[in-house]
Order: sequence, then structure tokens, then C-alpha cells
Amino acid sequence: MAQIGKNMSNITKSTYYILNLEPPDVKILQYNYFHGVTSWNYPVLSSPFWYLWHNDESGACLIYEKQTIELLPDRTLLIPPNTIFSTRSGARPFDQFYIHFTTGESFPAVRRAPLVFPAESIFSPDPKEFFYDVMHHAENRLQLSMRLYEVLFRALAQIPEEWFLSGTEKKMDDRIVRAVQFMNGSLGRAPGNREICSRIRMSENNFIRVFRKEMGISPQHYLLMRRIEWSRNLLLNSTLSIEEIAECTGFSDRYHFSKMFKYVTHCSPAAYRRQTMRISPSDEKSRSTSHKLRCRNLPTAHSP
Repeated sequence: MAQIGKNMSNITKSTYYILNLEPPDVKILQYNYFHGVTSWNYPVLSSPFWYLWHNDESGACLIYEKQTIELLPDRTLLIPPNTIFSTRSGARPFDQFYIHFTTGESFPAVRRAPLVFPAESIFSPDPKEFFYDVMHHAENRLQLSMRLYEVLFRALAQIPEEWFLSGTEKKMDDRIVRAVQFMNGSLGRAPGNREICSRIRMSENNFIRVFRKEMGISPQHYLLMRRIEWSRNLLLNSTLSIEEIAECTGFSDRYHFSKMFKYVTHCSPAAYRRQTMRISPSDEKSRSTSHKLRCRNLPTAHSP
């Protein structure tokens, strides 16, 4: 009887700790499932949030440092915040599913490099079944939310132990973390280096040097790429006019916006919107599973 009582005591203690576990602070910012993507060539991408990507067909790849990672139907990519990479695609259209999300301060810091997982381990038991469920539950926000968060938790749970930074490993410079947060909260007006430096209390020369060391590009180049990325989201997921999108993303007018958009993407905003829609505007609501975006910046991620 004493032994039984001892075992019951252990069970009670174990149950107590399980009941007091806090869930990870994970928040979805945006998701979508695009059909017939033809233009996915971006020289520099980096965001303060996580990316999860899955392509139904081959034909696109991600370039990280000197490594080329093909996006294939049997694999899913998970990319931590503030990772610098590029994308490339051919002429053949492909379908793409993505989620942008953040993890809170309770989530451990991770290396800024892409992770590749077997698709079946994320979209268990079958990716096609998952996408069917997402489309089917698009109007049921509770069911949709549970399915999307299930995917994220599966992906985060598979991050290898060696990917998490220990207390002694160098993390991103706190001053650059604050700068990135400020810049991503100010995409609509594009602050200059002097204003950013006054916020984080760094000299301009030192800021540019440290930022380039941490991020691989200059501060203003990073800011431009983030504004263009935000404008792409608005072109894809809103009914705002190109003039309104130019204003939202801090460009002086449509001409300046179009010039910079084409410089980065090699495609005009109008052509980019036409290529990705591929349907009449009256059918747009039924085509997309995404929620329409208002003219606002994406929330700033908690940086590692």
C-alpha cells in the first residue's frame, strides 16, 4: 500500500506540472493559398516574422548564402525571422501555400537559416487533404484557425535541438533588433538613418556598419525591400488602388512607387497584380482564402 501511495503521489505531481504548462505564444499574421504563381523572383527578402512555405509543384527555389533549396511537393520550408534570402522561379506556374507568423519572447532564439521538413510531417497525413480542409473551412474561422495553428505547432516542434541558440552563443545585436522593430513599424513613412539612430542611440556610421554586419545589407536597402514586400501583400490581398498602395508604403506618388517596384521585382505593380489574379475582379472574393488586408503594416515580430 505504501508503494501504491508513493506512485499515486508521483502521478499527482506530474499531472500538476502538465496542467500548468503555458502554450507557446504563436500568432498568425497572414496566410494564403495561391494558384498559378508565375513571378517569384526577389533578390533580397527578410522579415521580422516567420515564413512557412509549401509549393504543390516544382519550379521555384530559395537561395540562402551559397545554398539553393528547391521548393518541391514533398518538402516544406520554415524560415526564422530576420533571415536574409532570395527567391527564384521559372516560367512554369505553380501553386503556393504560405503562413506568416510570430512567436513571442517565451520561444527560444534560433539560428537565422531556413529549415526543410518532409511535407507529410507537417501536413499529416496528406498535404492535399489539408489544403482541401483549409478551403472547405474558409468560412468557419474556428476550424480554419485550428487547422492552421496545428501546422505551425507541428513545424515548430520539429526544429532540431542544435538550431536553438544557447546562452553563450551570439544572438542578434539588441540595438539592431530595436532598429528593425522601429523600421517595420514605420514602413508607411520610411524613416532615414538619422531618425533610426536617434531612436536606438547609435552614431550613424556605427549603425550602418553594425546593421550591414548583422543583416547583410544596408539599412535603407532593407527598408526598401520591406516596403516592396508589404506593397506586394497589398497588391495580392487588398482591393486598394495602386495610388493608395503607394501612399500606404511611403512612396511619394504612383510613378515613384512603380519605378522602385519594377527595380526590385522586374515587373510593374499593375502587371504583378494581373499575373497573380488571373481572374476577373468580381470573382476575387471566392478565389482567395486569405482575409483582406487593410492599409496597415504587419505587426512587428518578437526578434530572437
